[in-house]
Amino acid sequence: MEYTTILVAIIGLTSILIPAYWVHKEKKKNNEKDKKIAELELQLTETNVRTEVVDRLLDITLLSEIKNAVDVVFQETSADRYLILIALNGNTDFNMISVIFEQHKRVDKVSAIARYRNLKIDDEYKSMLKKAERNGDIELEVSQMPDESILKQIYMIEGVQHSKVTFLLRRGIDSGNDVVVFSSLATYNEEPFSSRDKTIASTQNDAVIVPALKLMIESTNPYINAK
Repeated sequence: MEYTTILVAIIGLTSILIPAYWVHKEKKKNNEKDKKIAELELQLTETNVRTEVVDRLLDITLLSEIKNAVDVVFQETSADRYLILIALNGNTDFNMISVIFEQHKRVDKVSAIARYRNLKIDDEYKSMLKKAERNGDIELEVSQMPDESILKQIYMIEGVQHSKVTFLLRRGIDSGNDVVVFSSLATYNEEPFSSRDKTIASTQNDAVIVPALKLMIESTNPYINAK
C-alpha cells in the first residue's frame, strides 16, 4: 500500500512537472524569438522611415495643389517643363537623383519619371546641385554647359535650351540620410527666362509647392528633422 501510494504520488508529480517544463521551455523559446524580432525591427526602423518618405514623395503626383501651381507657371511664363527631383544618399553628398513629379506644357513629351529614376550623376551634376542648395537656385544655359556633362546630354535629348534649378528643401530622415528636394524649370525657347518668369515660378514654389512637400514629408514620421 505504502509503495503504491508513493508510486502514485511520483506519477502525479511527474504529470505536473513535465508539462510545466515544456511550457517553461516553450515560453523561453518564444521570449527569445520575440527578442530577436524586436532587434530586427529596430535594425529595420531607419530603412522603413527612408522607404516611407520616398513612397510618400512618389505619391505627390496626386496632389492637385502642386499641379495647379505648375499650371499657373505654364500659363504666365515661357516655361515648358517642370520637374521635382530628389537626392537621397547621405547627409553631405549624393550620387543619384530621381524625378518624382513632372508636368509638361505639351502632352507629347517622354516621361521623365520613367527615364530618370535612380540616375547616377557625375561631378558636374553634383556641383550644380550643391551650388543650387547654397544659393537657392542656379540658371543654366545648355549651349554653355560642358559637352561631357550628363545633364547637358539629357537637356539636349529633351530639347531644353535654358533651365532654372531651385533648391526646395532638405529634411533629415534618420541619423545617416537626408532627402534633398529640387525643382527644375525648363524652356525649349532660345530666350532665357525673364525676371517676371522667375518671380512667378518662385512665388508658386514658395507659396504652394514647398509647403505641400513639407507637409507630406513631415507627416510620414515624427522623427524627421527640419534643416
